[in-house]
Amino acid sequence: SKTGEKKEMAMDGTAAAPPDEGIPSLEELKLTYYEHLIAYYDYTGDALEICRSYQNIYDTPSIKSNEDRWTAVLKKVCWYVVLAPSGPMQNSIL
Repeated sequence: SKTGEKKEMAMDGTAAAPPDEGIPSLEELKLTYYEHLIAYYDYTGDALEICRSYQNIYDTPSIKSNEDRWTAVLKKVCWYVVLAPSGPMQNSIL
């Protein structure tokens, strides 16, 4: 490992070496994963799971550091929690 090399943080908080050139970072993979989940839940009509996916997108550092992006994502969280059927999971998000 090179000194001064930027480390990526894994979801469990451990440091990981940056990916090789041409390989997406963990954060990029996480965003892609949740975008695919949103497409799937949109197809199945599950507004609550779409909301939860957008919450996970909102929690990524690159989204939180960009005001334009986090406001757009947070608006989607709000819309989908309102569209979700009433229940304990919806109430916990509200």
